[in-house]
Amino acid sequence: MSERGDFRVLTNNGRVLSRHPGLSSCVLLFSSPLEVYEGALRLLCEGYELLVHPRYGNVRLSKAPFRTLVLARGGRSPSPASFELLFSCLDELKEGGMCSPPLDLASDFMDLDLGLVGDLLEDLEGKGGVAVGRGEQGQLRG
Repeated sequence: MSERGDFRVLTNNGRVLSRHPGLSSCVLLFSSPLEVYEGALRLLCEGYELLVHPRYGNVRLSKAPFRTLVLARGGRSPSPASFELLFSCLDELKEGGMCSPPLDLASDFMDLDLGLVGDLLEDLEGKGGVAVGRGEQGQLRG
């Protein structure tokens, strides 16, 4: 698998840091799930591998306002299936639009997202994982 600290967490869920302070180097994507998936695609092109299925959970992408994807630097080229999955997710998000939950439900959606990747984030936290987000010009940094 990947070496210690060679992980990236892309998210638009602010609870990632509050619940996982060991990932404090994380720069969150304070935007949409669409940008989370676009960032993951760029990292795949740089040789990272998906550690979570991009369609995790039983919630349609256009109905899930918070998404967290975890990738690791791989020792081999990402599989064509990973690219196909991300492209299909991007297409679905672009075609179906994205929901904005009522404020009273936003917290529930954040918890749902975090619950689906929480075990992996706890494992990363213990291994000194590094998270990544967008800089001011929209460039990924880590």
